[in-house]
Amino acid sequence: MIMRRRLCLLILAIALSSGAGAAGAGGTDAVHIATLVPLGDVCPQAYVDASSFTKRMKGLGYDPRTQVVVHCFSELTDLPRITSELLKDKPSLVAVWGSAVAARLVRHAAPALPIAFVDIADPVASGLTESLSHPTGNMTGISNDTNEIIAKRVQILREALPRATRLGVLANLVNP
Repeated sequence: MIMRRRLCLLILAIALSSGAGAAGAGGTDAVHIATLVPLGDVCPQAYVDASSFTKRMKGLGYDPRTQVVVHCFSELTDLPRITSELLKDKPSLVAVWGSAVAARLVRHAAPALPIAFVDIADPVASGLTESLSHPTGNMTGISNDTNEIIAKRVQILREALPRATRLGVLANLVNP
């Protein structure tokens, strides 16, 4: 829940810094956010109601109930069609959950559109950005499965369980 709240703030920052929804501060233009989430996940419209997001939006001069519109696409079986459909709404930015393929497809279809990603295993290896600390182009996001983070998790696990001799890992090799 905390990570998704942070993502909402990240998405807002991207939208505002790119000039999206520039009316803000009492204006009437809405920030349109398109989201691509795997089937079965909850679309983040509910997170617009999160108190930290609402407070930050109000602090920036936006009314999150009337000036933030979230378009959610959760059926990702036909990504080219979905990408075309989401771009018709002319979103201020796109948030992509868990699919490097979807993020690359959106970037290819709309190179200038800001894109935020969440839960993509290794955005650098996936070609989404050149660096996590200094994202390039129009793409940024949150990753919790980079090699550095995985190594740190193993180190912490070894400290917590010094007698352990085996470690099992479950991973989705189809979607790196």
